[in-house]
Amino acid sequence: MATVIQSCQQLLHAQGIQTELDSMKRTFAAELNATRSTYETELQTLKSNFQAETKKLRDLVSKIQTSNARIGNAKTTNVSFSAYLNADFTTPLREQIVIFQTTRTNNGGGYDNQTGIFTAPVDGVYFFFVSLLAKRPGEFKFAVNDNTGVQLLMLSDRAGFNQVSNSVVLNMKAGEKGYVKTHWERNGNFDIYKLWSTFSGMLIHNE
Repeated sequence: MATVIQSCQQLLHAQGIQTELDSMKRTFAAELNATRSTYETELQTLKSNFQAETKKLRDLVSKIQTSNARIGNAKTTNVSFSAYLNADFTTPLREQIVIFQTTRTNNGGGYDNQTGIFTAPVDGVYFFFVSLLAKRPGEFKFAVNDNTGVQLLMLSDRAGFNQVSNSVVLNMKAGEKGYVKTHWERNGNFDIYKLWSTFSGMLIHNE
């Protein structure tokens, strides 16, 4: 009888251990699943963040490449000129182009010292400066193509010598032409003197 009781006790003890083991296994499996779920969520978040940061980096690289291309274009498109009169321009006619015969610089070859006309080689924003030494009253203008009107005016309105100047920043299309002309709203004869009279321009940036 004692042997039977001992055997039952051992069986119950074994069953208790098995039950406890099963409970521990279930608890461990639940914890493992929860941990795995947490890690999977964190991993997905990290993956999404990585993809977002990668996209930002690619966008940044694209912007840098675009900026470098623009800078490269600006560097390779060097357009600038400066010219002056090497002979007095005496008693000019109305609406006559002033030809600045001597060029100090003519990067890009846009200015023609035979005609006094600057031709824009590329679309862009340009800066122009004109300075004239005139004797007796006279009016002058800088124009881009005859059909676009006057871009700036200069007026010598006193007897004797007058140094007049003006500047302008404007958009030009490739092939458009800019030049300095006499522009009289009243009759009169005047002279423009050499060396003191200059015409300059430059490309600020491409479009």
